Amino acid sequence: TGTQILAQSSYALTINYASFFKSNALYNMSGGTLTGAGNVTITNMNWSSGTISGTGTLTTNGTTTIISLPSLGRNWTNNGIVNITSSGGVGLPSSIIWTNSVTGVINLQGTSTFPIYSSSGSGQTFINNGTITKQSGSASTQFIIVSFNNNGTVDVQSGTLKLSNGGTHTGSFVSGSGANLEFSGGTHNLNAGSSISGAGSVTMSGGTLNFNTSSATGTQFTFSAGTIGGTGDIVFNGLLTCSSGSFVGTGTLTTNGTTTIIGLPSLGR
Repeated sequence: TGTQILAQSSYALTINYASFFKSNALYNMSGGTLTGAGNVTITNMNWSSGTISGTGTLTTNGTTTIISLPSLGRNWTNNGIVNITSSGGVGLPSSIIWTNSVTGVINLQGTSTFPIYSSSGSGQTFINNGTITKQSGSASTQFIIVSFNNNGTVDVQSGTLKLSNGGTHTGSFVSGSGANLEFSGGTHNLNAGSSISGAGSVTMSGGTLNFNTSSATGTQFTFSAGTIGGTGDIVFNGLLTCSSGSFVGTGTLTTNGTTTIIGLPSLGR
């Protein structure tokens, strides 16, 4: 009865068969390595340091709290809640995939500028099928600097969230009042099912943003660099400010609100 705690602060814990940390268990990892060929399912975890690696998978079903900068070295599926707090961040090495499932919730709560980042190499991917929320009290500007595919909901409630390494999206992006969502690098494809909404603002500051489905947004939109393209028709119903960059693609561009041209953007649709 009660909570059973497994604390690891050093050395290696090798698990070579499917293993489960059930609902009355708490895994406190502050150092060392969890490794092996076995798939590991954890209900509740506090992860402040150390490495989870090996050829097996990691599944989390309860509440996971990321406190500092642990290292992820195996594919991770989250079905529960992940709170990235304090100076915490999750580093993904080459080719690792982190999936937030349809029931998964990831809360960006901490002071780290890079809550989800590339720790080494290339080819790492973060897939959101659930909900990601940048909450009040988090760092004013935060980056997701791995390839990011959003099929669920990204809810920016405070500050600026920058998506810096491209991705393919069929989900929704919501920028709340006083908040800003920024596409700042890579190629982002907004495909069928995707949407941008909210009382906040959206910024396009680098890379390419392709609207591949007909899209209408009433958010305040600032276009300062990069390329907006794609095959879909784009409708801006709110304030549009253009200082640079290029509009290209086979779709049409419609502006129904106030458009302010500051610099020399290029029109190619």
